[in-house]
Amino acid sequence: MKTYNLTQKQFNWLLKVVWGNDSHQIFGVPREMRDRAYVLLSKCGYVREYNESDRIELLELRVDYVKWLENSEQDDDLPF
Repeated sequence: MKTYNLTQKQFNWLLKVVWGNDSHQIFGVPREMRDRAYVLLSKCGYVREYNESDRIELLELRVDYVKWLENSEQDDDLPF
Protein backbone atom coordinates (compact mmCIF):
# COMPACT_ATOMS: atom_id res chain seq x y z
CA MET A 1 0.00 0.00 0.00
CA LYS A 2 1.32 3.40 -0.95
CA THR A 3 2.05 5.89 1.81
CA TYR A 4 1.94 9.68 1.68
CA ASN A 5 3.23 12.47 3.90
CA LEU A 6 1.10 15.35 5.14
CA THR A 7 2.33 18.68 3.87
CA GLN A 8 2.76 21.49 6.36
CA LYS A 9 -0.34 23.17 4.92
CA GLN A 10 -2.45 20.00 5.36
CA PHE A 11 -1.13 19.51 8.89
CA ASN A 12 -1.93 23.11 9.86
CA TRP A 13 -5.41 22.79 8.35
CA LEU A 14 -6.13 19.61 10.34
CA LEU A 15 -4.97 21.36 13.51
CA LYS A 16 -7.25 24.28 12.68
CA VAL A 17 -10.22 21.93 12.26
CA VAL A 18 -9.47 20.15 15.55
CA TRP A 19 -8.55 23.16 17.71
CA GLY A 20 -9.56 26.29 15.79
CA ASN A 21 -7.48 29.44 15.46
CA ASP A 22 -9.07 31.16 18.45
CA SER A 23 -10.67 29.62 21.49
CA HIS A 24 -14.19 30.55 20.30
CA GLN A 25 -13.82 28.91 16.85
CA ILE A 26 -13.70 25.38 18.22
CA PHE A 27 -17.43 25.58 18.96
CA GLY A 28 -18.26 26.47 15.36
CA VAL A 29 -16.90 23.31 13.73
CA PRO A 30 -19.23 20.32 14.14
CA ARG A 31 -18.09 17.77 16.71
CA GLU A 32 -18.19 14.88 14.21
CA MET A 33 -15.85 16.75 11.86
CA ARG A 34 -13.43 17.60 14.67
CA ASP A 35 -13.39 13.96 15.77
CA ARG A 36 -12.60 12.75 12.24
CA ALA A 37 -9.74 15.25 11.96
CA TYR A 38 -8.40 14.20 15.38
CA VAL A 39 -8.40 10.51 14.43
CA LEU A 40 -6.62 11.32 11.19
CA LEU A 41 -3.96 13.35 13.02
CA SER A 42 -3.52 10.51 15.51
CA LYS A 43 -2.98 7.99 12.71
CA CYS A 44 -0.43 10.21 10.96
CA GLY A 45 1.55 10.74 14.12
CA TYR A 46 4.81 12.62 14.44
CA VAL A 47 6.11 11.33 11.09
CA ARG A 48 2.93 12.58 9.33
CA GLU A 49 2.62 9.46 7.18
CA TYR A 50 -0.72 8.16 6.01
CA ASN A 51 -2.01 5.45 3.66
CA GLU A 52 -4.60 5.25 0.86
CA SER A 53 -7.62 4.88 3.15
CA ASP A 54 -6.47 7.84 5.26
CA ARG A 55 -5.98 9.84 2.06
CA ILE A 56 -9.60 9.18 1.08
CA GLU A 57 -10.72 10.25 4.57
CA LEU A 58 -8.63 13.43 4.31
CA LEU A 59 -10.19 14.34 0.96
CA GLU A 60 -13.73 13.59 2.22
CA LEU A 61 -13.09 15.66 5.34
CA ARG A 62 -11.93 18.56 3.17
CA VAL A 63 -15.08 18.39 1.03
CA ASP A 64 -17.30 18.23 4.14
CA TYR A 65 -15.45 21.18 5.68
CA VAL A 66 -15.89 23.32 2.56
CA LYS A 67 -19.62 22.49 2.43
CA TRP A 68 -20.00 23.29 6.12
CA LEU A 69 -18.09 26.56 5.72
CA GLU A 70 -20.30 27.66 2.82
CA ASN A 71 -23.48 26.84 4.77
CA SER A 72 -22.31 28.55 7.95
CA GLU A 73 -21.49 31.78 6.10
CA GLN A 74 -24.97 31.88 4.60
CA ASP A 75 -26.57 31.42 8.01
CA ASP A 76 -24.72 34.49 9.33
CA ASP A 77 -25.95 36.72 6.50
CA LEU A 78 -28.90 38.21 8.39
CA PRO A 79 -30.54 41.53 7.45
CA PHE A 80 -30.15 43.01 10.94
